[in-house]
Amino acid sequence: MIATTLLISLALAGLPQARPLDDDDIGRSVGEALIRHGDEAHAALDALTALALYARALEEDSASYPALWRAAREAVNLGMLAEERTERKRRAQEAVSFAERAREADPSGAEAYEWLSIALGRLALEEGLKTRARLASEIRSAALTALALDSLNAGAHHVLGEWNAEIRRLSGIQRWAARSMLGVDAIGDASWDAALEHLERAVRLAPESLVHHLDLARAYLDLGRKADARRELLEVLDRPSLDPIDPLQKEAAKRLLDGL
Repeated sequence: MIATTLLISLALAGLPQARPLDDDDIGRSVGEALIRHGDEAHAALDALTALALYARALEEDSASYPALWRAAREAVNLGMLAEERTERKRRAQEAVSFAERAREADPSGAEAYEWLSIALGRLALEEGLKTRARLASEIRSAALTALALDSLNAGAHHVLGEWNAEIRRLSGIQRWAARSMLGVDAIGDASWDAALEHLERAVRLAPESLVHHLDLARAYLDLGRKADARRELLEVLDRPSLDPIDPLQKEAAKRLLDGL
């Protein structure tokens, strides 16, 4: 036990914001303690420290499923916080890599597919139309697999809602071009009804997640439902920040609300 505690102390040494050992660390493995401290950093909205802690946990066990999908989540967060396109793309690619490793570590884990779909979506935003079209199929497939493993996975519902919304936001010519690259089956069923169904489900399943409310509000605005959009935007502003990207969500919600 003394040796394990010493190892945990050494593993935490030098990491920013890393808390000293406490009673909760007693009896945990080094990797488990690092993941717990990473979760604390995430809750403190410190994505960089959280990722560093999960990466340190992966040095202890490179196939740790809990560390891998969490690392994918923090890489996504860091990409969303980045101002430079090259950094956003690098973080998205990093997140895809972590999520793919999580999928390999546990093919039955819904979180791996959830964060793979989210990471691919972030990567698609930094690519050209042809690559986006190719990634769209992979995004949808990963989200559907997550829901097949866990029908209550709010993140996967969100991804599918946004997938449908983004397809419907394309012009007729853009949809034709995407259809020619993806095939009719890939986008033929995209609809605003499906977008709202999945986005509203995400909000019901995880009402504490600000991004769910924000993207549902955007869909309502696309459909001219301003009162519903206002309600969701106020939810974003009224709820506490729980994820590192939440301050950005609040800023976006305020801009949209000011425009109503």
